[in-house]
Parts: sequence; C-alpha cells; structure tokens
Amino acid sequence: MHKKKYNRIAKQIGISYFFMIISFIFGPILIFVLTRNLSTAEYGIYSILSVTIAVLSTFLTLSLNSFIITKLPGQDYTKRIKSMASILFFELIFLVFLFAILFIPKINRTLLSYLKIGNYWFEFNLALVIIFIGLIYYILTYYIAAKKEIELQSFLSFLYNYLWVIVLILFFFIFKKISIKMVFSLWLICLIISFVILLVSIKKDIAFFFKKTKKISLPIIKKALIFSLPLVPVSASAWIITFSDRYMINYLKNPALTGIYSLSYSLVMLILSFSMIVSSVLNPYVSKAWSDKGGHHILFNAMLKYNLMVIFPASVGLFVLRKQIITLISGTEYLLGSTSVAILVFFPLFAFLTDLYSKNLALRDKTKLMALIYVGGGLLNIILNYFLIKAYGINGAAIATTLSYFFMASLFYIATRNQFSWDFNFLKIGKIAMASILMGVIIYFINPQVYLTKILAIIAAVILYSLLLIAFKVFTKEEYSIIKHLLDHKTYI
Repeated sequence: MHKKKYNRIAKQIGISYFFMIISFIFGPILIFVLTRNLSTAEYGIYSILSVTIAVLSTFLTLSLNSFIITKLPGQDYTKRIKSMASILFFELIFLVFLFAILFIPKINRTLLSYLKIGNYWFEFNLALVIIFIGLIYYILTYYIAAKKEIELQSFLSFLYNYLWVIVLILFFFIFKKISIKMVFSLWLICLIISFVILLVSIKKDIAFFFKKTKKISLPIIKKALIFSLPLVPVSASAWIITFSDRYMINYLKNPALTGIYSLSYSLVMLILSFSMIVSSVLNPYVSKAWSDKGGHHILFNAMLKYNLMVIFPASVGLFVLRKQIITLISGTEYLLGSTSVAILVFFPLFAFLTDLYSKNLALRDKTKLMALIYVGGGLLNIILNYFLIKAYGINGAAIATTLSYFFMASLFYIATRNQFSWDFNFLKIGKIAMASILMGVIIYFINPQVYLTKILAIIAAVILYSLLLIAFKVFTKEEYSIIKHLLDHKTYI
C-alpha cells in the first residue's frame, strides 16, 4: 500500500486514540461518580438499564451496520447515498412499529417486571427513547466510517458515548449529588444535542439525496437484508455473551452483586474498547482492499499487531493492580469483585481474536457460518452462567464469559486458519508479550497503596512498557517512518 495511504491511516488512528484517551479519562471518572453516590443496589439498577440500552442499540440495527461498513466503502458517491437512504428508511419503519408496541402499557409493565426494576418506570422509558434515537445515530456513524471519514466518526462516537458523561460530572461537582433519574435525563438531552450535530455534519449528503436521488431502492434493501439478517443471531449472541451475566446475576442473586460485577466488567472492558480503535479505523480500508483484490493481508497483520500491543500490557497491568485500581475508583465494598477481574482479564484477547476472524468471514460473505458459531457461543454462555452463577456467584459469571469467548475464538480459528497470511517478522508477538510480562513484574514489586502512588505507578507502567517495546525492536523502520510523519505538523494540514 502507498505510504501516503498509510500516513492517512496513521493519522486517523492517532485522532481516534486522542478521543479514546479522553474517553479513557472520563470512563473511570463516571464509575467513580456513580459508585461513590449510588448504593451498590442502585448502581446495579443503573447497570441493568445501561446494558439494556447497549444491547438493543446494537441488536435492533438488524446488523445493517455490518452491510454498511463492509459493502458501502467500495461504492461511488451517488450509489452510496442511495444505499444509505434506503437502509435508513427501512430501519425507521421497523423502529416506529417496534417501539409503538414497547410503549403499550401492559407490555411496558411486563418488561419492567421481568427486569425486576418495577420502581424505575420513568428511567426505563427514558432508556427506550435513548435507544430509538441512538439506533439512528449509530447507523449514521457507520455510514460516516464507510466514507473513511474516521476523524469525524471518532468525534461523533465520542459525543454519543461521553457528552452526557461530561455533563453529568459537571452536575455532580456543582450540586454534589446525583440520582438515577438525573443520569438518564441528562443522557437523553445530550444524545439529542449530539444527533443534531451529526445531522449538520452530513447535511451535504442529505441535501444531495433530496435534490438528486429522491428514491428508495427496494433491491438495495433486499440485498442489505440478505447480507445482514444471518448476522442478527451473531449480534444477538455477541450481546448475550457480553451482557447476559448482568441480567442473570440480578435475577439469580441481587442488584448489589450486579453492581459489584458491573464495576469489574467495566474495568476489563476498557482494555477491549481501547484496543479495538485500531480495528475500527482499519476496517473500511480492509473492506476496500478486499474489493480491490489487494492489500488486505497487510492490514490484517497490522490489526493483529497493534491490538495485541494494547491488550497484552493492559491485561497484565490490570491483573497485577486490580485491587489498587478498584479502591482508586470505588469504595472497598467493590473489592469483592477483584477475583472476577483476575478471571475476566483473559477475555479481551479471545474477544478480539473472535472479532478478527469474523471480519475475514464477513468479507467472504460467510455470514451463516458466523451465525452458527456465535449462536453456539451464546447458548454456551447462558448455560454456563446459570450453573456457575448459582455455584460461584459473580466469579462464575466471569468464568462463563471467558470460556464462551475462548470457545468462539477457537472455532473461528479452525474455520479461517488457512485464510490468513501472517508475517511473524512484522508481528513480533513474543517480544510484545515479553515486554508486557516484564512491565507487570516490575509494577507488582512497586505495589502502590495510596492514591498518588497508584496513579504514578500506572503512568510509570505505560512509560516502561513503551521503552521496552523500543528496546526489544518491536517496530520496523517503516513503522518509525510513519510515526515520524504522523508527528509532523504537515500531516494534519
């Protein structure tokens, strides 16, 4: 691939990580504010509602976002806008019909009873409105990513995920108190503001559709559904594996344990979220390279290397400092979840590999095989959760999540092992692992116990790991060249 394109990718990764670093700062602050002001039971209710938003905001896209990011990057401008408008039209019709049903009083009350949150009717219905608007927002951000406008997509994703968090934190510092009702009210208000900003950012595309295209294509909708519907079980199963543990802990145990486990899971999820920025940036380029029949193997190698460079050290660091980080962010009552963290730190690696292998199958239109593996993983997760949560509580949920992702990663590896061309001279996986372990051993002996030393230890670990990567010669000369271009101010002009 031409160096200019690599530099553009490097720039987009840099900007994406800029927003991710900001998110990385606000994420723990949000957890701090919530866990310090809500009881463990209230934090458990917040977790159930936020999980419901996350699950339905993804599941109800009908996996059309996968079609958008896989197929639209290779289309010309006119066809891309026509395709997007057609997909969006279908999604709106589907959502209006579905949410009209969900707001029927009897159905609404039944859902509240099933989730065991009957006293939170107002917050639940706010969550439903958040889901409706968020779904349209979510699909449109994938359209922006398909146009390779990753900088804009990163900014809009940041607004979607963290504008309400920033405002909530400001409210906390002003009024010194928050409630669950305030949390979801601010979430909805900020989502509406973000949605208006998104519409303004694509106003030229909207104007082009109404001036030039003005038509919805049923064949495009049909093609998108044929591609996407087999992936619905994939999305459903993925979210079952990710979030069913919270629902089942709440159902089989109590909201307090749900809150404690949610904190443990959130800490580990930060690792996966931070690492997957690389995949998000490279994904449209992989799709375009596949369409052009060249270069996708190079990008898959880059995706693997740069994700592992984040997952390995972050997992080791969190494992070693899990108790210190829990008490840094929350109270000592959450230390019960430290064992869960120790188990969960293995799942980001398996989750990433599952995503990597599934991207390869999606490019080859092997969506039915993907669905079978994900459904198998989802069923396994439900069964394991039921028995392991009963026997071992929140640690059982952690075991179920880790084993489910290991199961899926193994099946995806078997299905795709002959479809990748790995360059181990470029990957240097052994050196990345060695640098991570050495960093972990050093911070283990530091063993920070007070607030300041905990923060300094985390910063020192990042610096130490970076120096070890350089010492072990993990980067090639071409990578150093790209980094140099990325740091050059001309790259941003």
